[in-house]
Amino acid sequence: MIEYDPDAHFARIGDTTQLFLDNSMINWIKNIKRTHHKAVRHKDNPLIKKDKPWEEMPYFTTCYSVLRDDDGTFKCWYSDFLVDPEHERPVPYLAPPKWGSRLCYAMSEDGIHFEKPALGQVEIDGRDTNVVRWDDRMDVGVAYSVILDPVETDPAKRFKMSYLPFEFSGNLPKKATTGNGDLMGLALAYSGDGVNWEQYPGNPVETVWGGDVQDLMYDHDKGRYVIYGRAHSPGGGASPTGEGWFIRSYPDQPYGWVPKRSVYVMESEDMISWTPARRVLAPGPFHNLDDEFYGLAPFRLGDYYGGLLPVLHAVDNTMDPEFVFSKDGVDWTHAREAGRLIERDEGAWDGVMITSAEPPIRVGDQLYIYYGGSPSHHDWWIGGKDQGLDTPEAEPGYKVNHGMGLATLRADGFVSLDAGLREGIINTKPFFSPGAKLIVNAKCGPNGYVKAEIQDFAENSWPGFTVDDCDIFTGDDVDHVMSWNGNSHVNMIPSYTRVSFVLKDAELYSFRLADEV
Repeated sequence: MIEYDPDAHFARIGDTTQLFLDNSMINWIKNIKRTHHKAVRHKDNPLIKKDKPWEEMPYFTTCYSVLRDDDGTFKCWYSDFLVDPEHERPVPYLAPPKWGSRLCYAMSEDGIHFEKPALGQVEIDGRDTNVVRWDDRMDVGVAYSVILDPVETDPAKRFKMSYLPFEFSGNLPKKATTGNGDLMGLALAYSGDGVNWEQYPGNPVETVWGGDVQDLMYDHDKGRYVIYGRAHSPGGGASPTGEGWFIRSYPDQPYGWVPKRSVYVMESEDMISWTPARRVLAPGPFHNLDDEFYGLAPFRLGDYYGGLLPVLHAVDNTMDPEFVFSKDGVDWTHAREAGRLIERDEGAWDGVMITSAEPPIRVGDQLYIYYGGSPSHHDWWIGGKDQGLDTPEAEPGYKVNHGMGLATLRADGFVSLDAGLREGIINTKPFFSPGAKLIVNAKCGPNGYVKAEIQDFAENSWPGFTVDDCDIFTGDDVDHVMSWNGNSHVNMIPSYTRVSFVLKDAELYSFRLADEV
Protein backbone atom coordinates (compact mmCIF):
# COMPACT_ATOMS: atom_id res chain seq x y z
CA MET A 1 0.00 0.00 0.00
CA ILE A 2 1.32 3.45 -0.88
CA GLU A 3 2.15 5.61 2.13
CA TYR A 4 1.17 9.29 2.06
CA ASP A 5 2.31 12.14 4.26
CA PRO A 6 -0.98 14.00 4.82
CA ASP A 7 0.77 17.24 5.78
CA ALA A 8 3.31 17.46 2.99
CA HIS A 9 1.29 15.61 0.32
CA PHE A 10 4.26 13.38 -0.40
CA ALA A 11 3.99 9.73 -1.38
CA ARG A 12 6.26 6.74 -0.95
CA ILE A 13 5.33 4.84 -4.08
CA GLY A 14 7.83 1.98 -4.02
CA ASP A 15 7.71 0.27 -7.42
CA THR A 16 3.92 0.62 -7.76
CA THR A 17 2.69 1.73 -11.17
CA GLN A 18 1.39 5.30 -11.18
CA LEU A 19 -1.63 5.95 -13.39
CA PHE A 20 -3.51 9.12 -14.20
CA LEU A 21 -7.08 8.05 -13.50
CA ASP A 22 -7.49 11.23 -11.44
CA ASN A 23 -5.27 14.16 -10.46
CA SER A 24 -3.76 12.65 -7.31
CA MET A 25 -0.26 12.45 -8.81
CA ILE A 26 -0.41 15.67 -10.84
CA ASN A 27 1.22 18.90 -9.61
CA TRP A 28 0.58 20.97 -12.72
CA ILE A 29 0.06 20.47 -16.44
CA LYS A 30 0.30 22.49 -19.64
CA ASN A 31 -1.32 21.60 -22.98
CA ILE A 32 -2.41 18.18 -21.73
CA LYS A 33 -5.75 16.39 -21.97
CA ARG A 34 -7.04 13.16 -20.41
CA THR A 35 -8.32 10.45 -22.75
CA HIS A 36 -10.44 7.43 -21.79
CA HIS A 37 -9.83 4.43 -24.02
CA LYS A 38 -12.17 1.67 -25.11
CA ALA A 39 -11.43 -2.03 -25.32
CA VAL A 40 -11.39 -3.57 -28.81
CA ARG A 41 -13.58 -6.60 -29.53
CA HIS A 42 -11.64 -9.64 -30.78
CA LYS A 43 -12.13 -10.72 -34.39
CA ASP A 44 -12.75 -14.38 -33.42
CA ASN A 45 -15.69 -13.62 -31.12
CA PRO A 46 -17.64 -15.27 -29.68
CA LEU A 47 -14.97 -17.50 -28.16
CA ILE A 48 -17.51 -19.73 -26.37
CA LYS A 49 -21.03 -20.39 -27.66
CA LYS A 50 -23.54 -23.19 -27.84
CA ASP A 51 -21.91 -25.88 -29.97
CA LYS A 52 -22.40 -29.17 -28.09
CA PRO A 53 -25.46 -31.41 -28.45
CA TRP A 54 -26.05 -31.53 -24.69
CA GLU A 55 -25.98 -27.74 -24.23
CA GLU A 56 -29.41 -26.17 -23.96
CA MET A 57 -28.74 -22.49 -23.29
CA PRO A 58 -25.26 -21.35 -22.21
CA TYR A 59 -25.85 -18.13 -20.32
CA PHE A 60 -23.17 -15.45 -20.08
CA THR A 61 -24.94 -12.46 -18.57
CA THR A 62 -22.89 -12.70 -15.39
CA CYS A 63 -22.99 -16.49 -15.06
CA TYR A 64 -19.34 -17.25 -15.77
CA SER A 65 -15.84 -16.98 -14.32
CA VAL A 66 -12.53 -16.86 -16.19
CA LEU A 67 -9.00 -16.94 -14.78
CA ARG A 68 -5.46 -17.90 -15.74
CA ASP A 69 -3.91 -20.76 -13.80
CA ASP A 70 -0.30 -20.88 -12.61
CA ASP A 71 0.65 -23.03 -15.60
CA GLY A 72 -0.63 -20.38 -18.02
CA THR A 73 -3.83 -22.15 -19.04
CA PHE A 74 -7.11 -20.27 -19.07
CA LYS A 75 -10.05 -21.83 -17.24
CA CYS A 76 -13.69 -20.89 -17.65
CA TRP A 77 -16.80 -21.91 -15.73
CA TYR A 78 -20.18 -21.06 -17.23
CA SER A 79 -23.85 -21.87 -16.68
CA ASP A 80 -26.04 -23.84 -19.03
CA PHE A 81 -29.72 -23.16 -18.38
CA LEU A 82 -32.09 -26.08 -18.81
CA VAL A 83 -35.12 -25.64 -21.02
CA ASP A 84 -38.62 -26.14 -19.69
CA PRO A 85 -40.27 -28.36 -22.34
CA GLU A 86 -43.68 -26.80 -21.79
CA HIS A 87 -42.50 -23.26 -22.38
CA GLU A 88 -39.60 -24.16 -24.69
CA ARG A 89 -37.35 -21.80 -22.76
CA PRO A 90 -35.37 -21.78 -19.52
CA VAL A 91 -37.30 -20.78 -16.44
CA PRO A 92 -34.68 -19.73 -13.86
CA TYR A 93 -35.45 -20.62 -10.25
CA LEU A 94 -38.37 -22.84 -11.33
CA ALA A 95 -37.32 -25.53 -13.80
CA PRO A 96 -35.74 -28.67 -12.32
CA PRO A 97 -33.19 -29.29 -11.02
CA LYS A 98 -33.56 -26.41 -8.59
CA TRP A 99 -32.49 -23.29 -10.49
CA GLY A 100 -32.70 -24.99 -13.88
CA SER A 101 -28.99 -24.72 -14.67
CA ARG A 102 -25.77 -26.67 -14.52
CA LEU A 103 -22.12 -25.76 -14.30
CA CYS A 104 -19.90 -26.33 -17.35
CA TYR A 105 -16.15 -26.09 -17.80
CA ALA A 106 -13.95 -24.90 -20.68
CA MET A 107 -10.22 -24.29 -21.03
CA SER A 108 -7.72 -22.69 -23.38
CA GLU A 109 -3.97 -22.61 -23.86
CA ASP A 110 -3.88 -19.13 -25.40
CA GLY A 111 -6.98 -17.47 -23.97
CA ILE A 112 -8.61 -17.34 -27.41
CA HIS A 113 -9.30 -20.89 -28.57
CA PHE A 114 -11.41 -22.61 -25.88
CA GLU A 115 -12.15 -26.33 -25.65
CA LYS A 116 -14.92 -28.07 -23.74
CA PRO A 117 -13.17 -31.19 -22.42
CA ALA A 118 -14.99 -34.39 -21.52
CA LEU A 119 -14.61 -34.52 -17.75
CA GLY A 120 -15.81 -38.07 -17.14
CA GLN A 121 -18.26 -36.78 -14.55
CA VAL A 122 -21.67 -36.39 -16.20
CA GLU A 123 -23.07 -38.32 -19.18
CA ILE A 124 -26.00 -36.94 -21.18
CA ASP A 125 -27.68 -39.15 -23.77
CA GLY A 126 -24.72 -41.53 -23.57
CA ARG A 127 -22.14 -38.81 -24.19
CA ASP A 128 -19.38 -37.73 -21.83
CA THR A 129 -19.67 -33.97 -21.30
CA ASN A 130 -17.96 -30.91 -19.88
CA VAL A 131 -20.63 -30.66 -17.17
CA VAL A 132 -19.25 -30.58 -13.63
CA ARG A 133 -20.75 -33.05 -11.16
CA TRP A 134 -22.10 -31.45 -7.99
CA ASP A 135 -23.07 -32.82 -4.62
CA ASP A 136 -26.87 -32.83 -4.32
CA ARG A 137 -26.69 -30.22 -1.56
CA MET A 138 -24.99 -27.74 -3.90
CA ASP A 139 -26.56 -25.44 -6.41
CA VAL A 140 -24.43 -22.92 -8.26
CA GLY A 141 -27.32 -21.87 -10.48
CA VAL A 142 -26.45 -18.38 -11.65
CA ALA A 143 -24.64 -16.65 -8.80
CA TYR A 144 -21.03 -17.75 -8.36
CA SER A 145 -17.49 -16.46 -8.61
CA VAL A 146 -14.23 -18.43 -8.82
CA ILE A 147 -10.74 -17.24 -7.85
CA LEU A 148 -7.29 -18.79 -7.72
CA ASP A 149 -6.39 -18.07 -4.10
CA PRO A 150 -2.91 -16.44 -3.94
CA VAL A 151 -2.43 -17.13 -0.22
CA GLU A 152 -3.83 -20.65 0.09
CA THR A 153 -1.24 -23.24 1.23
CA ASP A 154 -3.44 -26.32 0.80
CA PRO A 155 -3.18 -27.47 -2.86
CA ALA A 156 -6.63 -29.04 -2.61
CA LYS A 157 -8.12 -25.59 -2.00
CA ARG A 158 -6.29 -23.53 -4.63
CA PHE A 159 -9.56 -22.63 -6.30
CA LYS A 160 -12.31 -21.08 -4.24
CA MET A 161 -15.88 -20.43 -5.21
CA SER A 162 -18.46 -18.24 -3.53
CA TYR A 163 -22.03 -18.80 -4.56
CA LEU A 164 -25.63 -18.14 -3.64
CA PRO A 165 -27.30 -21.29 -2.25
CA PHE A 166 -30.84 -21.89 -3.38
CA GLU A 167 -31.37 -24.96 -1.26
CA PHE A 168 -29.33 -26.49 1.54
CA SER A 169 -31.39 -29.41 2.75
CA GLY A 170 -32.99 -27.21 5.35
CA ASN A 171 -29.76 -25.54 6.51
CA LEU A 172 -30.80 -22.15 5.20
CA PRO A 173 -33.18 -20.42 7.63
CA LYS A 174 -36.56 -19.43 6.31
CA LYS A 175 -35.96 -15.91 7.54
CA ALA A 176 -33.10 -15.59 5.04
CA THR A 177 -35.29 -14.21 2.30
CA THR A 178 -35.58 -10.86 0.61
CA GLY A 179 -39.26 -10.57 1.39
CA ASN A 180 -40.29 -11.18 -2.23
CA GLY A 181 -39.51 -14.90 -2.37
CA ASP A 182 -35.82 -14.84 -3.29
CA LEU A 183 -33.68 -16.95 -0.98
CA MET A 184 -30.49 -15.36 0.26
CA GLY A 185 -27.19 -16.57 1.62
CA LEU A 186 -23.56 -17.26 0.82
CA ALA A 187 -21.88 -20.64 0.38
CA LEU A 188 -18.31 -21.74 -0.34
CA ALA A 189 -16.66 -24.54 -2.31
CA TYR A 190 -13.04 -25.58 -2.83
CA SER A 191 -11.10 -27.35 -5.57
CA GLY A 192 -7.53 -28.30 -6.39
CA ASP A 193 -7.99 -28.48 -10.16
CA GLY A 194 -11.11 -26.42 -10.84
CA VAL A 195 -13.02 -29.52 -11.93
CA ASN A 196 -13.54 -31.57 -8.76
CA TRP A 197 -15.25 -29.47 -6.11
CA GLU A 198 -16.08 -29.92 -2.43
CA GLN A 199 -18.45 -27.70 -0.51
CA TYR A 200 -17.63 -26.20 2.86
CA PRO A 201 -19.43 -28.37 5.46
CA GLY A 202 -20.63 -25.34 7.43
CA ASN A 203 -22.56 -23.82 4.52
CA PRO A 204 -24.20 -21.40 4.40
CA VAL A 205 -21.62 -19.07 5.97
CA GLU A 206 -23.86 -16.03 5.58
CA THR A 207 -27.64 -15.71 5.46
CA VAL A 208 -28.17 -12.00 4.85
CA TRP A 209 -26.39 -11.80 1.51
CA GLY A 210 -28.49 -11.97 -1.62
CA GLY A 211 -28.52 -11.34 -5.33
CA ASP A 212 -27.75 -13.38 -8.41
CA VAL A 213 -24.47 -11.57 -9.16
CA GLN A 214 -21.26 -11.60 -7.12
CA ASP A 215 -17.52 -11.14 -7.68
CA LEU A 216 -14.91 -12.52 -5.29
CA MET A 217 -11.32 -11.28 -4.95
CA TYR A 218 -8.42 -11.52 -2.52
CA ASP A 219 -7.10 -8.10 -1.55
CA HIS A 220 -3.39 -8.29 -0.69
CA ASP A 221 -3.29 -4.81 0.84
CA LYS A 222 -6.18 -5.50 3.19
CA GLY A 223 -5.25 -9.14 3.75
CA ARG A 224 -8.90 -10.04 3.22
CA TYR A 225 -11.27 -11.74 0.86
CA VAL A 226 -13.75 -9.29 -0.62
CA ILE A 227 -17.06 -9.91 -2.36
CA TYR A 228 -18.86 -7.30 -4.43
CA GLY A 229 -22.45 -7.99 -5.36
CA ARG A 230 -26.03 -7.30 -4.43
CA ALA A 231 -27.72 -7.69 -1.08
CA HIS A 232 -31.04 -7.08 0.65
CA SER A 233 -33.84 -7.47 -1.90
CA PRO A 234 -31.52 -6.88 -4.84
CA GLY A 235 -34.16 -6.90 -7.53
CA GLY A 236 -36.67 -4.64 -5.82
CA GLY A 237 -39.59 -6.82 -6.78
CA ALA A 238 -40.65 -9.99 -8.53
CA SER A 239 -40.89 -8.34 -11.95
CA PRO A 240 -40.63 -4.88 -13.55
CA THR A 241 -44.40 -4.63 -13.30
CA GLY A 242 -44.55 -5.77 -9.69
CA GLU A 243 -44.88 -3.81 -6.49
CA GLY A 244 -41.64 -2.20 -5.35
CA TRP A 245 -40.04 -1.92 -8.79
CA PHE A 246 -39.29 1.77 -8.57
CA ILE A 247 -36.81 4.34 -7.29
CA ARG A 248 -37.89 6.38 -4.30
CA SER A 249 -36.03 9.37 -2.94
CA TYR A 250 -34.68 9.20 0.61
CA PRO A 251 -32.77 12.40 1.56
CA ASP A 252 -30.95 10.70 4.44
CA GLN A 253 -29.48 7.99 2.20
CA PRO A 254 -25.90 8.43 0.93
CA TYR A 255 -27.08 8.49 -2.69
CA GLY A 256 -30.34 10.33 -2.04
CA TRP A 257 -32.56 7.45 -3.07
CA VAL A 258 -32.89 3.68 -2.86
CA PRO A 259 -32.11 2.15 -6.25
CA LYS A 260 -33.39 -1.12 -7.61
CA ARG A 261 -29.97 -2.68 -8.19
CA SER A 262 -26.76 -1.42 -6.61
CA VAL A 263 -23.41 -2.78 -5.44
CA TYR A 264 -22.63 -3.94 -1.92
CA VAL A 265 -19.40 -5.25 -0.41
CA MET A 266 -18.48 -7.72 2.33
CA GLU A 267 -15.02 -8.59 3.66
CA SER A 268 -13.58 -11.61 5.45
CA GLU A 269 -10.21 -12.84 6.68
CA ASP A 270 -11.11 -16.52 6.32
CA MET A 271 -14.13 -16.59 3.94
CA ILE A 272 -16.20 -17.91 6.85
CA SER A 273 -16.97 -14.83 8.96
CA TRP A 274 -18.01 -11.80 6.92
CA THR A 275 -18.53 -8.15 7.72
CA PRO A 276 -22.06 -6.78 7.27
CA ALA A 277 -22.85 -5.87 3.69
CA ARG A 278 -22.62 -2.16 2.94
CA ARG A 279 -23.62 -0.31 -0.18
CA VAL A 280 -20.73 1.27 -2.09
CA LEU A 281 -22.11 2.00 -5.56
CA ALA A 282 -25.52 3.13 -6.74
CA PRO A 283 -26.77 5.00 -9.82
CA GLY A 284 -26.25 8.71 -9.33
CA PRO A 285 -27.35 11.92 -11.02
CA PHE A 286 -25.06 11.32 -13.99
CA HIS A 287 -26.87 8.11 -14.92
CA ASN A 288 -30.27 7.82 -16.52
CA LEU A 289 -33.33 7.31 -14.35
CA ASP A 290 -33.70 3.67 -15.38
CA ASP A 291 -30.03 2.66 -15.02
CA GLU A 292 -29.20 -0.08 -12.53
CA PHE A 293 -25.83 -1.43 -11.43
CA TYR A 294 -25.78 -5.15 -12.08
CA GLY A 295 -22.52 -6.01 -10.29
CA LEU A 296 -18.84 -5.07 -10.05
CA ALA A 297 -15.77 -7.01 -11.19
CA PRO A 298 -12.92 -5.59 -9.02
CA PHE A 299 -9.16 -5.70 -9.59
CA ARG A 300 -6.00 -3.85 -8.55
CA LEU A 301 -4.65 -1.27 -10.98
CA GLY A 302 -1.44 0.24 -9.66
CA ASP A 303 -2.36 1.85 -6.36
CA TYR A 304 -6.03 2.04 -7.40
CA TYR A 305 -8.87 -0.42 -7.38
CA GLY A 306 -10.36 -0.74 -10.83
CA GLY A 307 -13.83 -2.04 -11.50
CA LEU A 308 -15.84 -3.22 -14.49
CA LEU A 309 -19.43 -2.19 -13.88
CA PRO A 310 -22.23 -3.74 -15.98
CA VAL A 311 -25.02 -1.17 -16.23
CA LEU A 312 -28.54 -2.33 -17.01
CA HIS A 313 -30.69 0.16 -18.93
CA ALA A 314 -34.00 -1.15 -17.67
CA VAL A 315 -36.40 0.54 -20.11
CA ASP A 316 -34.51 -0.55 -23.24
CA ASN A 317 -33.57 -3.82 -21.48
CA THR A 318 -29.96 -3.58 -22.68
CA MET A 319 -26.65 -3.66 -20.83
CA ASP A 320 -23.23 -2.01 -21.19
CA PRO A 321 -19.99 -2.10 -19.17
CA GLU A 322 -18.44 1.00 -17.62
CA PHE A 323 -15.09 1.57 -15.93
CA VAL A 324 -14.91 2.81 -12.32
CA PHE A 325 -12.02 3.27 -9.93
CA SER A 326 -11.33 3.80 -6.25
CA LYS A 327 -8.47 4.42 -3.85
CA ASP A 328 -9.89 2.25 -1.05
CA GLY A 329 -12.38 -0.09 -2.70
CA VAL A 330 -15.28 1.68 -0.98
CA ASP A 331 -15.59 5.18 -2.47
CA TRP A 332 -15.81 4.69 -6.24
CA THR A 333 -15.49 7.23 -9.03
CA HIS A 334 -17.11 6.97 -12.44
CA ALA A 335 -15.15 7.95 -15.49
CA ARG A 336 -18.33 9.62 -16.71
CA GLU A 337 -16.93 10.96 -19.96
CA ALA A 338 -15.61 7.52 -20.86
CA GLY A 339 -19.03 6.01 -21.54
CA ARG A 340 -19.12 2.37 -22.57
CA LEU A 341 -15.88 0.45 -22.14
CA ILE A 342 -16.84 -1.98 -24.94
CA GLU A 343 -19.08 -0.81 -27.77
CA ARG A 344 -21.94 -3.03 -28.89
CA ASP A 345 -22.23 -3.96 -32.57
CA GLU A 346 -25.88 -3.59 -33.47
CA GLY A 347 -27.20 -6.66 -35.21
CA ALA A 348 -24.24 -8.82 -34.14
CA TRP A 349 -24.10 -11.64 -31.58
CA ASP A 350 -23.41 -9.03 -28.86
CA GLY A 351 -25.53 -6.24 -30.28
CA VAL A 352 -28.04 -5.93 -27.42
CA MET A 353 -26.14 -6.81 -24.25
CA ILE A 354 -22.50 -6.69 -23.20
CA THR A 355 -21.73 -7.56 -19.60
CA SER A 356 -18.44 -7.58 -17.73
CA ALA A 357 -18.38 -10.05 -14.86
CA GLU A 358 -14.65 -10.79 -14.70
CA PRO A 359 -11.56 -8.65 -14.00
CA PRO A 360 -9.01 -8.20 -16.82
CA ILE A 361 -6.16 -10.69 -17.22
CA ARG A 362 -2.72 -9.38 -18.17
CA VAL A 363 -1.39 -11.23 -21.23
CA GLY A 364 1.85 -9.78 -22.56
CA ASP A 365 1.32 -6.10 -23.34
CA GLN A 366 -2.47 -6.37 -23.26
CA LEU A 367 -5.36 -6.78 -20.89
CA TYR A 368 -7.79 -9.55 -21.82
CA ILE A 369 -11.33 -8.59 -20.85
CA TYR A 370 -13.77 -11.49 -21.16
CA TYR A 371 -17.38 -10.43 -21.51
CA GLY A 372 -20.81 -11.90 -21.99
CA GLY A 373 -22.71 -10.91 -25.11
CA SER A 374 -26.17 -11.50 -26.47
CA PRO A 375 -28.47 -10.42 -29.30
CA SER A 376 -31.35 -10.87 -26.83
CA HIS A 377 -32.61 -8.43 -24.23
CA HIS A 378 -32.04 -8.87 -20.52
CA ASP A 379 -35.32 -10.37 -19.37
CA TRP A 380 -37.90 -10.04 -22.13
CA TRP A 381 -37.44 -13.72 -22.89
CA ILE A 382 -38.25 -14.56 -19.25
CA GLY A 383 -41.27 -12.43 -18.41
CA GLY A 384 -42.29 -10.97 -21.73
CA LYS A 385 -45.04 -13.46 -22.46
CA ASP A 386 -46.77 -12.95 -19.11
CA GLN A 387 -46.43 -9.18 -19.50
CA GLY A 388 -47.83 -9.19 -23.04
CA LEU A 389 -44.74 -7.64 -24.60
CA ASP A 390 -44.86 -7.30 -28.37
CA THR A 391 -41.47 -8.85 -29.10
CA PRO A 392 -40.33 -12.14 -30.64
CA GLU A 393 -38.39 -12.84 -27.45
CA ALA A 394 -41.68 -13.34 -25.61
CA GLU A 395 -42.72 -16.14 -27.97
CA PRO A 396 -42.11 -19.83 -27.21
CA GLY A 397 -39.18 -21.30 -29.07
CA TYR A 398 -37.20 -18.06 -29.28
CA LYS A 399 -33.48 -18.86 -29.07
CA VAL A 400 -31.54 -16.86 -26.49
CA ASN A 401 -28.03 -16.99 -27.93
CA HIS A 402 -25.58 -15.90 -25.28
CA GLY A 403 -21.84 -16.24 -25.80
CA MET A 404 -18.52 -15.23 -24.28
CA GLY A 405 -16.33 -12.76 -26.10
CA LEU A 406 -12.96 -11.11 -25.64
CA ALA A 407 -12.03 -7.45 -25.79
CA THR A 408 -8.43 -6.27 -25.47
CA LEU A 409 -6.95 -3.13 -24.03
CA ARG A 410 -3.40 -1.91 -23.68
CA ALA A 411 -1.83 -2.77 -20.31
CA ASP A 412 -2.77 0.06 -17.90
CA GLY A 413 -4.64 1.42 -20.90
CA PHE A 414 -7.89 2.71 -19.43
CA VAL A 415 -6.69 6.33 -19.29
CA SER A 416 -3.83 8.35 -20.78
CA LEU A 417 -2.60 11.93 -20.56
CA ASP A 418 -2.06 13.24 -24.09
CA ALA A 419 -0.34 16.09 -25.88
CA GLY A 420 -1.13 17.15 -29.44
CA LEU A 421 0.75 19.30 -31.93
CA ARG A 422 1.80 21.66 -29.15
CA GLU A 423 4.32 20.42 -26.63
CA GLY A 424 2.73 19.55 -23.29
CA ILE A 425 4.11 19.15 -19.78
CA ILE A 426 3.05 16.95 -16.85
CA ASN A 427 4.72 17.82 -13.56
CA THR A 428 4.15 15.27 -10.79
CA LYS A 429 3.68 15.78 -7.11
CA PRO A 430 6.75 14.91 -5.02
CA PHE A 431 7.28 11.25 -4.22
CA PHE A 432 9.98 8.85 -3.12
CA SER A 433 10.91 5.47 -4.53
CA PRO A 434 14.07 3.38 -4.15
CA GLY A 435 13.65 2.17 -7.74
CA ALA A 436 16.65 2.69 -10.00
CA LYS A 437 14.92 3.16 -13.36
CA LEU A 438 12.11 5.35 -14.64
CA ILE A 439 9.84 3.09 -16.72
CA VAL A 440 7.03 4.58 -18.79
CA ASN A 441 4.04 3.20 -20.67
CA ALA A 442 3.70 5.55 -23.62
CA LYS A 443 2.73 5.74 -27.28
CA CYS A 444 4.03 8.35 -29.69
CA GLY A 445 2.48 9.52 -32.94
CA PRO A 446 4.38 9.84 -36.25
CA ASN A 447 6.10 13.05 -35.14
CA GLY A 448 5.71 12.53 -31.42
CA TYR A 449 8.07 12.10 -28.51
CA VAL A 450 8.30 11.76 -24.75
CA LYS A 451 11.06 13.26 -22.61
CA ALA A 452 11.47 13.37 -18.83
CA GLU A 453 13.30 15.47 -16.29
CA ILE A 454 14.09 14.51 -12.70
CA GLN A 455 13.56 17.38 -10.25
CA ASP A 456 13.88 18.00 -6.56
CA PHE A 457 11.02 19.10 -4.33
CA ALA A 458 11.40 22.75 -5.42
CA GLU A 459 11.27 21.76 -9.13
CA ASN A 460 15.01 22.28 -9.61
CA SER A 461 16.47 19.99 -12.26
CA TRP A 462 18.89 17.27 -11.24
CA PRO A 463 22.27 17.80 -12.93
CA GLY A 464 22.59 15.29 -15.75
CA PHE A 465 18.86 14.46 -15.67
CA THR A 466 17.43 17.57 -17.34
CA VAL A 467 15.00 17.48 -20.23
CA ASP A 468 17.86 18.45 -22.56
CA ASP A 469 19.92 15.49 -21.33
CA CYS A 470 17.05 13.06 -21.92
CA ASP A 471 17.26 10.49 -24.70
CA ILE A 472 14.04 11.10 -26.62
CA PHE A 473 11.52 8.29 -26.79
CA THR A 474 9.56 8.15 -30.07
CA GLY A 475 8.09 4.66 -30.02
CA ASP A 476 5.22 2.63 -28.56
CA ASP A 477 6.07 0.57 -25.48
CA VAL A 478 4.36 -0.43 -22.22
CA ASP A 479 7.76 -0.77 -20.47
CA HIS A 480 10.21 1.76 -21.88
CA VAL A 481 13.19 2.64 -19.70
CA MET A 482 13.99 6.35 -19.89
CA SER A 483 17.63 7.41 -20.07
CA TRP A 484 19.76 10.55 -20.04
CA ASN A 485 22.81 10.53 -22.30
CA GLY A 486 22.68 6.76 -22.11
CA ASN A 487 22.36 6.63 -18.33
CA SER A 488 19.16 4.91 -17.15
CA HIS A 489 20.11 4.68 -13.47
CA VAL A 490 18.16 7.36 -11.66
CA ASN A 491 19.47 6.38 -8.20
CA MET A 492 17.22 8.64 -6.15
CA ILE A 493 18.71 10.25 -3.09
CA PRO A 494 16.62 9.51 0.04
CA SER A 495 14.35 12.51 -0.41
CA TYR A 496 11.18 13.42 -2.24
CA THR A 497 11.48 14.01 -5.97
CA ARG A 498 9.37 15.05 -8.93
CA VAL A 499 9.30 13.98 -12.55
CA SER A 500 8.43 16.44 -15.29
CA PHE A 501 7.29 14.73 -18.50
CA VAL A 502 7.43 16.62 -21.80
CA LEU A 503 5.19 15.24 -24.55
CA LYS A 504 4.32 16.07 -28.12
CA ASP A 505 1.88 14.06 -30.22
CA ALA A 506 2.06 11.36 -27.58
CA GLU A 507 0.06 9.46 -24.95
CA LEU A 508 1.41 8.72 -21.46
CA TYR A 509 -0.46 5.92 -19.69
CA SER A 510 1.64 5.31 -16.58
CA PHE A 511 5.08 5.36 -15.04
CA ARG A 512 6.94 3.64 -12.23
CA LEU A 513 10.34 3.53 -10.56
CA ALA A 514 11.76 0.02 -10.44
CA ASP A 515 15.08 -1.78 -10.55
CA GLU A 516 14.06 -3.93 -13.52
CA VAL A 517 11.39 -3.97 -16.22
